[in-house]
Amino acid sequence: MIYRLAWIIVKVALWVSLRKIKLTGVEKIPKDMPIIFTSNHPMGFIEPLIIATQIPKIFFYLARGDYFESKTASWWLGQINIYPIFRFRDGFQQMRHNESAISNVTTLLKQGKSFMVFVEGSTKLQRSYRQVQKGASRLMYDILVDDPEMKIAIVPIGFNASDMISLNSEFHVDVGAPIYANTLFQREKSKPRFLKTLTQKIQNASEALVPQVHSSEDEVLMDLAILQSVQPVSLAMQKDIAAKINLSTAQNKQTAMKMLMASDDLMKSHGISSYSIKHSPSLIDYLMCILLAIPFFLSYLFHALPFSLAKGFTDRKIVNPAFYTIIRFVSNLILIVIWYLIMIPLVVYFFGLKGILVLLVVAICGKYNHQYSNLWRMVKDHLLHKEEIERIRSADGVI
Repeated sequence: MIYRLAWIIVKVALWVSLRKIKLTGVEKIPKDMPIIFTSNHPMGFIEPLIIATQIPKIFFYLARGDYFESKTASWWLGQINIYPIFRFRDGFQQMRHNESAISNVTTLLKQGKSFMVFVEGSTKLQRSYRQVQKGASRLMYDILVDDPEMKIAIVPIGFNASDMISLNSEFHVDVGAPIYANTLFQREKSKPRFLKTLTQKIQNASEALVPQVHSSEDEVLMDLAILQSVQPVSLAMQKDIAAKINLSTAQNKQTAMKMLMASDDLMKSHGISSYSIKHSPSLIDYLMCILLAIPFFLSYLFHALPFSLAKGFTDRKIVNPAFYTIIRFVSNLILIVIWYLIMIPLVVYFFGLKGILVLLVVAICGKYNHQYSNLWRMVKDHLLHKEEIERIRSADGVI
């Protein structure tokens, strides 16, 4: 009951807060069998929220054991289907609890439940898939030793975002083809070889779902190229840029980095958005920008205080950029709920039913704030900075 209620609240909050979520490959998910979903982990905890509300499954999760140290946290996490798993850094004494954790997971999988495992083992802000850890493979081995015929699907997921530190982003959840470990187990019963082979299968399938480059320097280059590309962000576009980087010489990469950094400085100095690089305003865009200016301006003013407080709190507190988006999302959610709880009774008291209708219009405009903000910035940028935009666009294709 608590999980379902939390699911509804999060789904609505994501729908209101994020610009766009795109799900592809959902038809590949097997039916009528337990599934271990594996995913990359680039953006703190925004991925499990988005994936769980987009894929029609009730998920169970494994999370770091230190999250369960307090009784309150342990109870709450248990209510939303999150179970502890301990690491070497938590100490040998704590790792002894993993046997019961694995037993719980095995029991739930045998009941047909689905688990989500972030197989990189930690979170890091990058687009490429990092090294897959052996946890999911060990879990599969323990299950298949007990029941070699049990059919469980491992379904890889690639989580991508057009801008990895912004709620005004396109989030892509790409589902890959299932891997059936029982057929591998029947051929290869040596535990070390089974773990190595299955982990490599997960790695290969996962890398096909994200843009993949070979180094942290290339990661920076890829991120700049994606943000400045004239093409709308898609997985195909990102993978194409990654492939070109992987084939480039060190000298070509260095040249491209200088050009893209110069364009990035130009964008920042003039406040030009990545959206403006990828789109040019039409006559309809100009008309919409004018006609919708008043309601969206009122909505902006109404929401300015809670959103400004949320941004200020996030900017001050976040050190690791991987957690920026999720903390900004949670801060926005908490403060906007408090704000509406304060404003609704005041509006009813002073303005009655008419006030509620106005408040509803303001709230709807708030939901589409990202879309109008992009429209307004695109029109502004092309009116004021057309030459700079053309200069930035001319750098497209330098890789």
